[in-house]
Amino acid sequence: MSADASDGADLARNAASTERLRGLAARLGEADLRRPLGGGWDVAFALAHLAFRDARQEAAIRRWADGGAFAQEDAAVNEALEAIASLVDADAAATAAVEAAARLDAAVDGLGEARRAALRRGGGRVRHRPLAPPRGARRADRGRAGLTPPRRGGEDAS
Repeated sequence: MSADASDGADLARNAASTERLRGLAARLGEADLRRPLGGGWDVAFALAHLAFRDARQEAAIRRWADGGAFAQEDAAVNEALEAIASLVDADAAATAAVEAAARLDAAVDGLGEARRAALRRGGGRVRHRPLAPPRGARRADRGRAGLTPPRRGGEDAS
């Protein structure tokens, strides 16, 4: 696949991922948002986690676009977020996740093809969420909850 085709595919995957998230968020009711996912997470917290991760990625991209270094992931973030999980407003979590995803899509798209290629070469990510649902999401989405908590000590599902 050429660099141009790969770039277009990444943008399309981002848009498809955001639309899937938008569709999921529209289907979730209060009981769905409070459905436990394991590891102390519920759907609302998983959505808040997605919102945070996308906002963090958007900030890293904007910082890089302004000439700064691309901020790398901090392995302690998930544990720190889990410490405040009970503070998540379930009603706002789905909206926040969709809005953060849309802002990140716009930031990535706004870079332009040449800058996205430079970002990739420098180790930054252009694709923010996998096209396929995260681990367990197919099963969970049948129950109207399409998110899973991250694995400990590794890459998160978002």
